[in-house]
Amino acid sequence: MSTHGDYIENVLREEYTSIRVFKDDEGSKTELFQHNKTDNKLVKITSKNMNDHVFRILRGFRHTNLPTILDVCACEDHICVLEAYVEGETLESVLKKGILPHNVAIGYMLDICAALVFLHSQQIIHRDIKP
Repeated sequence: MSTHGDYIENVLREEYTSIRVFKDDEGSKTELFQHNKTDNKLVKITSKNMNDHVFRILRGFRHTNLPTILDVCACEDHICVLEAYVEGETLESVLKKGILPHNVAIGYMLDICAALVFLHSQQIIHRDIKP
């Protein structure tokens, strides 16, 4: 692992508590951490998809419809991304409740389009849009 990767792992181990695993499969793991003193939350994404250049472009940008990328580390066989946790319900869970009112669905679509416009302005093409 890289020195930066070791640093990230040490900080998470010493200053944060893992409170939830959102996803854990062969290619990636997404985990929610909470700071032991401030209660601030962040998401750690570990992925074998070595697309760290995308996250490096986004690091530091603020956009209403995207999580803020806090840090990115490329290790030998995976990348590690730390991003701000966005409180709220996922679109997937909202859609499971049934058909959305027309105006609510349009609002979600406009938010998604705004995020995509921003990504495209950074020469990033999102190829996996799903709830």
